[in-house]
Amino acid sequence: MKPKFFCLMIAFLSAMTILLSSCGGEPSYEDRETFAPEVLTPVEGVELILQDGLRIDEYPLNEPIGEWLAGCSRPDRNDHFQAYTLRREISSEGNTSFTYIIYYPHGGAALTVKSALSQTDNGYIIDLTYEEGDGTQDYSLCYLSVTLPTDKAPRLRLTHDEETLGVLSTVTVDPITTPAGGN
Repeated sequence: MKPKFFCLMIAFLSAMTILLSSCGGEPSYEDRETFAPEVLTPVEGVELILQDGLRIDEYPLNEPIGEWLAGCSRPDRNDHFQAYTLRREISSEGNTSFTYIIYYPHGGAALTVKSALSQTDNGYIIDLTYEEGDGTQDYSLCYLSVTLPTDKAPRLRLTHDEETLGVLSTVTVDPITTPAGGN
């Protein structure tokens, strides 16, 4: 055997041994960032107003909410957003009232929405879960209002069929009312 070939063969076998020994074991997750599970604590004593089953045609196009709803249906909207929220905040005496219109154009059978308010170390969370039920065919439109002892907006988490929806949120200074004009 030629000495040059022998040296190349030893170098190749050494490299293969190192490669196989480093790839043969279970992956180590020690160098990856992990997050502690989020602990949700239900919030009691806070009034959360949810009015479901609103109709788009009850909001005229020449008014701010009607214009916003028309914009949600534009063809240039990103496909990653399945739902849209419009939020208004009013602060008073250390509390903030958060009022929302939530539009979910699901394109299917009528849905009803259930809400739950929780608190974490990072703030408040409002879970909205959509299920088959009463409502409007092809979309869900609801009004939500809550007053909390914080100036940080609660995180809205919308789910349907155990899937979290992508949401595009907009903030407004215009009043957000129900079709009957209530806040």
